[in-house]
Amino acid sequence: MKAFRKNIAVYYKINFRNVFLFISSYLMPIVFYLMFSAVFVSISEENKKTIIRSMCLFAITMNSLVGLPGNVIQYSVGDINRAYIIGGIRLWHVFLSIAINNMINSIVVCTLIILTAPVFFHAALPASLGYFLCTLLACIVISTLIGIVIGMVCKSDNVAIIVSQCLFLPSIFLSGIMMDVSILPSVMRKISNIFPLTHMFVLTDRIQQVSAIYISCITVVCLVVVIHRYRKIIISQ
Repeated sequence: MKAFRKNIAVYYKINFRNVFLFISSYLMPIVFYLMFSAVFVSISEENKKTIIRSMCLFAITMNSLVGLPGNVIQYSVGDINRAYIIGGIRLWHVFLSIAINNMINSIVVCTLIILTAPVFFHAALPASLGYFLCTLLACIVISTLIGIVIGMVCKSDNVAIIVSQCLFLPSIFLSGIMMDVSILPSVMRKISNIFPLTHMFVLTDRIQQVSAIYISCITVVCLVVVIHRYRKIIISQ
């Protein structure tokens, strides 16, 4: 257990030594939060009610879909995983450490947003803060799981970047965190329901049965894919 905690600490320090991970995990989400929160508040006072939810989910998505997959690929493809296996280190410890590290990054940025948004932008805290924090934590876990799936399925960084961006960009613009879904054309509203972020945005505000079922199904599918890919990685060694 001590070695496992040390492994998590090492991966966390890597965030500040790896420029790409630092930008995708901390710098980009924070800069985006500061810039777009100022823009959203200047456009409409109503946006003060959704800034915290929107910016937290953006930070989580940025961490999990942009920064995480490439990190996972390093240990699922190539010689690094063989070195771990030869050294007697179980590979699932490595993937779990990466996942926990990503969750910590997301929690740190979300905490910063929740604490500073009311001060900087007079943002309104969610009506039920306890419910919001619980659903936000669930979103962090699920988004991390999706990022791990992308990293495990893709064979190279280039493929992972394409897949991540194909999921990340439409999610940001169609999920409702950037603009109200109701102003989108009906076709785009239907397409937006494909992306998990759309349902996460709904669930952080209120319980909706359809969104809860969809997210539950996505979670199960991701778990099945992760287990299947992990077994293939172990067998290939």
